[in-house]
Amino acid sequence: MQVRTYDLRLWADPARVVVRPFHIAPEPRDANAPQMQRVKRIVDSVLALSRAQCTEELAIVDADFETRHWQTEVIYRDRFKHIASDLGLD
Repeated sequence: MQVRTYDLRLWADPARVVVRPFHIAPEPRDANAPQMQRVKRIVDSVLALSRAQCTEELAIVDADFETRHWQTEVIYRDRFKHIASDLGLD
């Protein structure tokens, strides 16, 4: 097998990166389905964070997206509404 190498490097274009919502459970969502149990474990882990820990983790996530995406906060809130509704959170 002959291998060829090239002086070529592909770079992501930050202007073309999109934010996709994080989805775990397929529709319809049954509260007892294994996927929803995973959602509950993730939510419980987040709820166990202190406010300072949560702020720190969010800052890490936002560092990757905030300069390229103006809509991240809207996406976070929309996803929260879906998960809160699915899990019956207030």
